[in-house]
Amino acid sequence: MKFFKGNFFQEQEREGWLYGSFMPEGLLKDDRVEIKIKNLEKSFTSKPHFQKKATKIEFIFSGKAIWEIDGEDYELNQGDYIVIPPGVSTAVKKVLEEPTLCQTIKIPSEPTDKVFKTI
Repeated sequence: MKFFKGNFFQEQEREGWLYGSFMPEGLLKDDRVEIKIKNLEKSFTSKPHFQKKATKIEFIFSGKAIWEIDGEDYELNQGDYIVIPPGVSTAVKKVLEEPTLCQTIKIPSEPTDKVFKTI
């Protein structure tokens, strides 16, 4: 196959993950990078976690939300992005505006790299 065409609004069975080492064989499977695009609903939150090896980049295309980064709260708005190196914890604490459309890129694609923080 020379290319792949998809629609990220219709492909939410992997919670928005579209590309990476965890995908079935084909053009979307790649160990170098993971890509997710997701609309965050007002009820969405995530538990504090960090990556052991991967760098994570979060882009906010629309909306706004409160992210916790290494224990401090930051409001991210449309157009903002953050670069999170390995070992730095993050969590989505509160979605302030719908739709909040985010893209996550993780380099490299390490499916077992995520570590949840224990309190």
